[in-house]
Amino acid sequence: MNGRTVTIIIATSIPVIVVSFILLQHYLEEDPKFEKCEGDGVCVRLCCEEDSFCDDTYNMTAHKIADSLNVSYKIIKNKPCKKVFPLELNGHKFLENGHILEGKNTDDEIDSILHWDEYCLDIDNHTLDIANHTIIVNICEIDDITEKLHETFAYFMLASMPFLIITLAVYGFLKDLRNLHGKCLMTYVFSLTLMYTTLITIKFYDGNLSQESKFGCSTIGYTFLTSVLCCFFWLNIMCYDIYRTFREGMKTEDNKQFFKYCGYAFGIPIIISIINFTLNNFELIPNDYNSGIGTITCTVLADNRTVQWIYIYLPVMLLLVINVSFYGITAWKIFSVQKETSTVCKSENSGRHSRCQDNTTRFFLYMRLSIVMGVPWIVELCSFILGDSVILFIASIFNCMQGFVVFITFVWNPKVTKQLKRRYTAMSVSYKKNRSSTKKESAKQESVKRDSVETVVTKINGITSESSAQV
Repeated sequence: MNGRTVTIIIATSIPVIVVSFILLQHYLEEDPKFEKCEGDGVCVRLCCEEDSFCDDTYNMTAHKIADSLNVSYKIIKNKPCKKVFPLELNGHKFLENGHILEGKNTDDEIDSILHWDEYCLDIDNHTLDIANHTIIVNICEIDDITEKLHETFAYFMLASMPFLIITLAVYGFLKDLRNLHGKCLMTYVFSLTLMYTTLITIKFYDGNLSQESKFGCSTIGYTFLTSVLCCFFWLNIMCYDIYRTFREGMKTEDNKQFFKYCGYAFGIPIIISIINFTLNNFELIPNDYNSGIGTITCTVLADNRTVQWIYIYLPVMLLLVINVSFYGITAWKIFSVQKETSTVCKSENSGRHSRCQDNTTRFFLYMRLSIVMGVPWIVELCSFILGDSVILFIASIFNCMQGFVVFITFVWNPKVTKQLKRRYTAMSVSYKKNRSSTKKESAKQESVKRDSVETVVTKINGITSESSAQV
């Protein structure tokens, strides 16, 4: 890799890294509305200012109800979200780490845990007897509109899946498309299909899975995490592959190279998931950094932004930066020598010219796919850091419709449709020939059979005639 290539990598990576750093810094800054828990102590959030009710009507007095625990609690003020409602307590337990546990009676059921930043404590001030005030646990109110939008996303993914299946079928059906690039696309589409399947399952059956089967919940959750990472690692592979195609002297056997790609694009996500499983189940890190898969929920904790950043958004951001670098290098290589490439391609034989055209076309196809796949995730990443917005929902819709985009880009184009027509025509001709040949063979066999029967009948008649004559 020469100095100019390194310069291009740095030039294309710096803007993305700078923007990501600014957004991350904005996310980590203290929000004036909601206090954050700092230090090593355990935090407890109050819905209102200390020593007061939320409506400032009565003062709050604490009464000793049990022996003191050797735990240092920090008081955080103000609600965790804009709208809260009281939680109906039924066997809930307040843990030493500030979390609230809804205990279950069976080992197969998963305990529901509220983190300290998912609830706040208030006092029931409906009585004038301050000594008998009851502690109320307020949790964030679920936005019905947001819930319906997330349900809509699941239906978008469901509508997108047939296009992914058709794409897999077409590339499996056409032998000419099963080259190295086609195999990479097929594995990417397979990973995307698996991701959609797990997301839809989690959306519609998360509650049932978490209550009925811890093993099933964990399986779905880790499959989802692995498939998400596989999608972006295979997209990264396709970016590298097109970059590799335009490099001089980079020719290896397709099967050998494809196995290397599989080891990278499937191996690393599986290793990450195994590490995640180990950290999550053997308490090797603080609970605040556990993904919660299979213990609290069936997927990465949706309410813990830090966990989502570590396990999903950070790897995605790094892979997108690498993809931008590969495309920057490849684009420079194409356009900087465009005239020279055009001259070489036209001066050589038609086969060389065709390969040049195919590689350039493939570059723009993959670049289009990466833009369509990457830009919504970049927008979603920004919205994730800055907070929920309309842009986040729009980006999520585009992400849910990736199957349609892949189908339009890689199947619904003149080259593939011509191959499909050619293959269909060849199969029709072959079928007609086979049918005609079968008919001829059947007719021939029928004729032979008929001749044999006639011969036997003739012999029988001859024998009968001879017997009659003797009599």
